[in-house]
Amino acid sequence: MAGVKDYGMIAVVTGLTQSQVADLTAEIMKVKENKAPGSRGTIVKGKAKDIGKLIQQRTPQITSSK
Repeated sequence: MAGVKDYGMIAVVTGLTQSQVADLTAEIMKVKENKAPGSRGTIVKGKAKDIGKLIQQRTPQITSSK
């Protein structure tokens, strides 16, 4: 059925500097707002060794600013 919103996405990117993480976070938020303004999301940032633990914790979600 076309248009059913039943997909999600997880991406883990490691080997970044703190500055690169900040830049990518900002860009993801901009694209999410443009391409899927009513969608929800979570961005988890931290040390690569802690990513699994951080993903499992509840974190604030990115929601539409409108």
